[in-house]
Amino acid sequence: MARFLLLLLLFVAIVLELTLTGGAFFAPAFTLGKFGVKYGPDTYFLGYLTGWFLLFVSAVAGLAFAWVWQRRPHFAALCYLLGCGGWASAWAFTPPSVSQITFCSTHLKGWY
Repeated sequence: MARFLLLLLLFVAIVLELTLTGGAFFAPAFTLGKFGVKYGPDTYFLGYLTGWFLLFVSAVAGLAFAWVWQRRPHFAALCYLLGCGGWASAWAFTPPSVSQITFCSTHLKGWY
């Protein structure tokens, strides 16, 4: 049951990420507006980078989906990358809290 729920969660994540990726490449003003950024000459390159970053996240989610489907033993590392990746991107704007550092360092043991 847990494997099925993880596959379902990864599938939904892939669909959402690919939707945002398509939006970033084909409707950058709309997509950046959803992230709270006004689209203009100063943020044109940001839209381009956002699209490629979202495509990378979609590829990682697709690989994690495939590994969970095939029951590969190290699929949890990719799921960890997808889960703590949001924290890592948030750290660029705000300093991490002690609980975030503790959580990530605790769960990283054994995966490197």
